Parts: sequence; structure tokens; C-alpha cells
Amino acid sequence: MIQHLKLFLVIFSGLSFLIFGYLCFFSNYFKNEFIRYGIPNYRKTTGFFQSLGGVSLIIGVFIEQLAVIASVGLTILMILGVIVRLRIKDGLLRTMPAIFYAFLNTLIVASISTILSAIIGTLLAMGMELKKTNNFIEGIAFVPMIIPDIVMAISLLSFFTLIQMTLGLHSIILSHVVFNIAFVCAVVRTRFKYFDHRVIEASYDLGAKKITTFYKITLPIIFPGVIAGSLLAFTLSVDEFIIAFFEFIPSINFSRFDICFFK
Repeated sequence: MIQHLKLFLVIFSGLSFLIFGYLCFFSNYFKNEFIRYGIPNYRKTTGFFQSLGGVSLIIGVFIEQLAVIASVGLTILMILGVIVRLRIKDGLLRTMPAIFYAFLNTLIVASISTILSAIIGTLLAMGMELKKTNNFIEGIAFVPMIIPDIVMAISLLSFFTLIQMTLGLHSIILSHVVFNIAFVCAVVRTRFKYFDHRVIEASYDLGAKKITTFYKITLPIIFPGVIAGSLLAFTLSVDEFIIAFFEFIPSINFSRFDICFFK
């Protein structure tokens, strides 16, 4: 069900941006709108990036990384569109399309980040509970929960710069995963507080392998915690802007663009 919904959102968003990109080139209405915005020279550029983003989203059905790159780019494009409309004091009804597609692309990025966070966070929770780690390791694991977003964003940016890693898709996903892992781990661990470890030992005694025990016994018991942690990670990823801004915007060379509405 979730996969089908994700597929629908990606294809719907891709086709929509393709249509908008086409209209930017050939529609008289869009020509007049860009004149009204005060940026007529950016009409074809906007149409090109919308068309490119739409094609990338559709191809991203088969290449997931391409879909994330396109989603991030189109989200930024839609945010800029909202800024332009606010600058010329457009009403809410006129501004809604840009807000809607910015939100839609945010959902696509957040979904992929949530999947990675859920997997790693669940494994971390299992390792802490089953191996009985010390308090120091637990404290390190939960640091992202207590430090401010801006501190974490600057720290990650400094770390990426230190190891000379280029910023972009991978840095955004890695940053969101680092931020969300602690929350997923904390939620999943609550399920282990009432977990009877003798069930696992009984499974081993009956000849079940570790992988079988995990899928047949451990996962069904902790699954409600995994779902709750995933929902929390998704909510935090959608809400989180500061970290994504720091890990993506510095990679853009703004000196090559003349963004007139910032003047």
C-alpha cells in the first residue's frame, strides 16, 4: 500500500512538472504571469528546470537516487516560487499550487529518509537491548535528540568539509538519518522493555536460525514500535529545514545566478 502511494505521488508530481514546464515555453498565460512576476527573462529557465525535474522524477521510479535529487531541486524551485508570489502580494489561492508541489516533493524526500532511519534505528535498538551496552554508548547514540538543530547542522557541515565530501543528495539524506536514528531507536526500545528474551532462547533450542527467529518472533513483537518510530521520523524529516538547508545550499554556486527578487 505504501509503495503504491509513493509510486503514485512520484508519477503524479513528475507529470505535473512536465506539464508546467511545457506551459512555461508555449502558453501565453504563463508569459503574462512571468511579466506580472517581474521576471520575464526567467520563464524559459524555469520551464527547463521544471521539465528536467519532471522527467527525473519519472525515471526516479527505477533509480531512487535520481528521484531524491529531483525532489530536492523542485522543492527549492517551488519555495522560490512562493517567495516571488509573496513579493508581489499574490493571494493565497494563487500561491497554493507552488505550496502544494513544494510539500509534495518534501514528502518524497522524507519518505526515503524515513525508510533508512527506521532500518538503522531498529537495528541500533536491538543491539543495545540484546547486547546490553553501557551508559556511555547509549548517551552518544541519543546526542542528536538533545542538541539544537542549528548546532547539529553546523557540526555536520564542518564534518563533511573536514573529510572533503561534496554536498548534495547524499549529505541531505545522511544528515536526516543521523538526526532521526536516535528518535526511532528510543521508540523501538520501549517495546523491548516488555520483551521476554526467553522466547528467543526457546526458538534457538527448537532449532530455528537467527534470521528465522528475527522474522518470526522478534520483528512481530517490536513491529508496533517500528511503525511508531517511523511515523515520528517522517514527521521530523518533513518539519526539518535547517539541517537540509545547511547540507545542500552551500553546494550551490549562487554567483552564477541573478536572482532578481532578492535585490
